[in-house]
Amino acid sequence: MNNDFPFSDTPDTACFTCRHVLEQHRPILYVSHDEDGYWQFLCGGSHTEADAKIVSLAEILKIDSSVAVLAELDYGECAEAENFNTRKHTNEQIYYNVSVLEQAIRNKQKASFQYFDLDEKLNKVFRRDGEVYETEPIALVFNNDNYYLLTYDPEADSNVRNYRIDRMDTVEVQPGKICKEAKAKIRTVSKYTEQVFRMYSGRTERVTLLFDKKLIGTVYDKFGEKTKIKKKGDEYSAAVEVQISPTFWSWLTTFKGNMKIAEPKELDDEFQAWIADIKSK
Repeated sequence: MNNDFPFSDTPDTACFTCRHVLEQHRPILYVSHDEDGYWQFLCGGSHTEADAKIVSLAEILKIDSSVAVLAELDYGECAEAENFNTRKHTNEQIYYNVSVLEQAIRNKQKASFQYFDLDEKLNKVFRRDGEVYETEPIALVFNNDNYYLLTYDPEADSNVRNYRIDRMDTVEVQPGKICKEAKAKIRTVSKYTEQVFRMYSGRTERVTLLFDKKLIGTVYDKFGEKTKIKKKGDEYSAAVEVQISPTFWSWLTTFKGNMKIAEPKELDDEFQAWIADIKSK
């Protein structure tokens, strides 16, 4: 018996999950230990019989090790996200938003919402002065601890525009159906998500970033709402952990000098050398 395995059941014990967790990489938000002894690890959304998947307990722990805290759930007990999930969002409305948007996508209907950023005190700052966004939703994507809504927009790159679901308010399903172009886009959305939401790896380092006030929301989006942001003169700083890779360097360059590496200096030197190398090619 493996003494390091948190569950009393063996690692190869079969349990139920859903395709949203297994294939779309959504977080596990609902766990139950049924009266008959079966475990269920689900995304918390609505399901059909076709969504069901069977995996081992060991595989579930590889997907999300935080469920280990639920190993002592008794028969007939269950737990929802707020009881065990430690992901970075503080916006509890996200679970409701996901449910509403799933309904819109399933029925191929339009959806509306208000969209906001966060200031340094985590207050909502609505875009377009609180104007309601009317969209044609085509897919939900979970990537790097964030939920995104993908919508059809003929004026956007690849005709797809992305929205952070935890930055939405007053989400509603609208009676109108999405257009035929949006329906066609659904069939190619998987290729788009592979290009836009690609994962990257690299060594992890703690970095102090110095940035303009207008990028406060961007820092919260990237590193989570528990990130401590301090005012330093006319700028703001935050100490965060990042994966050092060309993807991170490229991300920094998009802000055209308004986001800088303050510490460690050796890392900023590495970044400047990367820029010089790019310019020389």
